[in-house]
Amino acid sequence: MRTTWAACGVFVSCWVALSALNVAFASAASPERSEKVSAPVWTTAGHTIEGLHLEVDLLHERYEACGPAWILVRIVNSGERTCHVPFERPEKDYTFAVIDANTMEPVPLTRFGQALRAEPARQDYPSLQTLELKSGGSLQDAAPINRLFDLTLPGRYLLSVERTLRGPISGNWITLSVGRIPIEVTPPALLTPPEPADPQEPATSDTDTE
Repeated sequence: MRTTWAACGVFVSCWVALSALNVAFASAASPERSEKVSAPVWTTAGHTIEGLHLEVDLLHERYEACGPAWILVRIVNSGERTCHVPFERPEKDYTFAVIDANTMEPVPLTRFGQALRAEPARQDYPSLQTLELKSGGSLQDAAPINRLFDLTLPGRYLLSVERTLRGPISGNWITLSVGRIPIEVTPPALLTPPEPADPQEPATSDTDTE
């Protein structure tokens, strides 16, 4: 009897631990959380290939330097066939590129971005998980581009996004892309000079009027 209760206790403990792990994983993987749930201010869509196209949402008109720079990336299936989309994490699943809008030079990668680029490409290894994207559906995720690129300098930038996956019709690798999305980065709030005050008449105290 004691052995049975001990076994039940171990089972319940494992179930609770797995449940907590699943909740934590869902919270970490879901793009619908915190700042990223705000309505997009700008949406750019790419060309349709085999019934699929890519969309990118900017969540702010301006992003603050040294602050979070989240965007939403979305695969839309407007075709008639179901597509199986492999996924791991958005920083790995999608290919991002940022260039300076004035010099047209590529923006340097962060250390995290460099490490991510050193990993094998999606085609080089089997996917751990696959999502089913049915006709008329879409798959959305969020990506912090400031983790990949050094956006600490204020200025204007151009963002390009690509996603490679197997087409639902041909079965071959296809690349969905959206290019030249304008992004403005402003100085941090603490470094922004205050607005000049409106000219006002000097204040007078009661002692001045007596």
